[in-house]
Amino acid sequence: MAHPSPPFSARLVQFWCQRAPLQRGKLRLVRWAANRCLANGAHLQATRLDCGVEIECDLSRLIQQQLFFTGTYHTERQQLADWRRQARSSRLILDVGANVGIYSLEAKAANPQAQVLAFEPTPQWAAHLRGTIARNAIDGLEVLEAATVRSAPI
Repeated sequence: MAHPSPPFSARLVQFWCQRAPLQRGKLRLVRWAANRCLANGAHLQATRLDCGVEIECDLSRLIQQQLFFTGTYHTERQQLADWRRQARSSRLILDVGANVGIYSLEAKAANPQAQVLAFEPTPQWAAHLRGTIARNAIDGLEVLEAATVRSAPI
């Protein structure tokens, strides 16, 4: 199903956010552009992440706004770079609390031969990640709709 296109101003913000090294004020700009998209009824948008995977983003959600406009988790670029470096030499990778699966997707892109297990107990996010896996025909990335602990420590 085709979604309404984002306004030109939002695409311009997306282009700048994915290329400009400046970080200060970027999230304010992302929120502004997301609000423009939402006002135009363009709340679901597909984008390509830095790792090359296409993902559908709900622009009413803050984290997915970052994914759409910046191509990754804006504030975690260094952590993701470290994660990719570690993933390259790993055979089994666990993503605990996967959410929409950015760390799982980055690991799989960095090491296509690795087995990646994404643990996500929230049915909505587990389904979203499964949809991304199917959309990109990714093998070796399994979503386990489960928590990894029974309860929080006291």
